[in-house]
Amino acid sequence: MTLRDYQRAFVRDVQRAFAEPLPSGESTRAVLGVMPTGAGKTAATIEGFMVPAASRGRRMIFFADLGEILDDTAARVRAAGLSCGIIRAGHPHTPGAQAYVASLQTCARRLQDLDAMPDVDRVFVDEAHGSEAATVKAVLARFSRALVLGLTATPARGDGQGLSEFQKLVIGPSTQDLIAMGALVKPTLIHPVDRSGGAMMLSRGVARHPVEIMLGPARSRRCVVFAPNAGVAREIAEKATEGDHVTATVLDDTDRDERRAVRTRLLAGEVQSLVTCRALQKGFDAPLLDCVILTSVGSLTGYLQSIGRGLRSYEGKTDCVVYDLAGGVVAHGLPDADRVWTLDGAQGKAAAKVGLRRCAACHAVFEPAVVCPVCGSRKVVDPRPLHVQRGELAEAGDLSVKDLAARYIEQSTAVIVKRRGLPPQQASWAARKSAPSWVKTALGLS
Repeated sequence: MTLRDYQRAFVRDVQRAFAEPLPSGESTRAVLGVMPTGAGKTAATIEGFMVPAASRGRRMIFFADLGEILDDTAARVRAAGLSCGIIRAGHPHTPGAQAYVASLQTCARRLQDLDAMPDVDRVFVDEAHGSEAATVKAVLARFSRALVLGLTATPARGDGQGLSEFQKLVIGPSTQDLIAMGALVKPTLIHPVDRSGGAMMLSRGVARHPVEIMLGPARSRRCVVFAPNAGVAREIAEKATEGDHVTATVLDDTDRDERRAVRTRLLAGEVQSLVTCRALQKGFDAPLLDCVILTSVGSLTGYLQSIGRGLRSYEGKTDCVVYDLAGGVVAHGLPDADRVWTLDGAQGKAAAKVGLRRCAACHAVFEPAVVCPVCGSRKVVDPRPLHVQRGELAEAGDLSVKDLAARYIEQSTAVIVKRRGLPPQQASWAARKSAPSWVKTALGLS
């Protein structure tokens, strides 16, 4: 495979980071490389690092966290001419392979198995943000003399912890850069706020609005819907199918063979849309998807990873429409905004939120402009957060994100008291502990 110019530049920058010592004079051992979803991080790693390392007799291990990612990565490593084994339950050991693709979680549970691989001197960690710091550190400790390259599109853990196991951060091209190059398509973000277009996430009508979009404005598009739970995912798929919209549900507990079969049907045109909880946020490559429907805010990482499913370029694809039904853009900014990433857990959201505007006619959200770039309307207003009122989403008016976060904790506490019978103080503590990252950040709980 021939790498693109930006991928080769990324490889050179990472190589330079390893070559330059740390301020202490020590050699650089662990680097975290960042490129947006769809930029081809795996391809750059295989062709830019693994193939040259194998030619010099290096032994390598590539860690991932989903079964289908393991299988796909192993196939791509073999296609590059390297012998490759898979370390996962159900796979026989392949002694003497040039590279291994392994489950990070499995290896973390079976650290003793890694002792049989003392000669590994190159370690790659895919979706490096997706595992707990302790898990990554425990596994990497078994390869204390290896160079480590982490890969991610979003260097921020959901729990707010930094990525201190890495010593340097290498930032590749931004989403905007890749859109300008034609490597990704531009997202058009629609953030409806009235009752006819809002999500009503916590109401009985949670499934209605995604279905209305699938059968209405997005009828000609290939959609992926991120539902709040498996039950709602099934309901959305069933209602859309009843409405003569061919669809499929991909759930978190669906095995990898079934997910692969669904993807094949999607690519063959037998399935038009996918509905899921979180199973497709990473490790799913279907570039023909050109519509993303979000029904909950979630973390910045989940927000960007979900939207990234629709930004990959594809023949005849010109854009991706994102229907943000819960106000993720208010919490996290536009998905193609430039962001400042660090290794200390900072998530760089402030710059992404400055000066956003919303069209009162079509509900598109965009950077400051007098005229809506989507429909041409001059009815341009400030985007407003949403809050839940009697089970329905409504505009929050002048409420700040901190106010919304406090209201979230208040409502969650009431639910826990009612359902679990806990005293208010304990229920409040439980609500704060289980709150999403944007609530913890707003209230300083992280």
